Amino acid sequence: MIESLSTLKYAERAKKILNVATINESAQDKIIRELRAENEELKKKLGGGGGIGGGVSDDQLKELQDQLEANRLAMEEKG
Repeated sequence: MIESLSTLKYAERAKKILNVATINESAQDKIIRELRAENEELKKKLGGGGGIGGGVSDDQLKELQDQLEANRLAMEEKG
């Protein structure tokens, strides 16, 4: 099969095309999604205090609760 020079150039350019998928969401939706994920992580930390190596000191517990409350307020404000 004989390809023309222009076909070969086109094929070379086509190999270099990169497609990147992005989530179509507003900045506000992104912030809310991230805050919810952070809240879930904080809830897991709060709930997992009795396991081996998973103990949380009183200071850490207070800090996590404050962070959780701040995130909840931020989500209410954005939503």
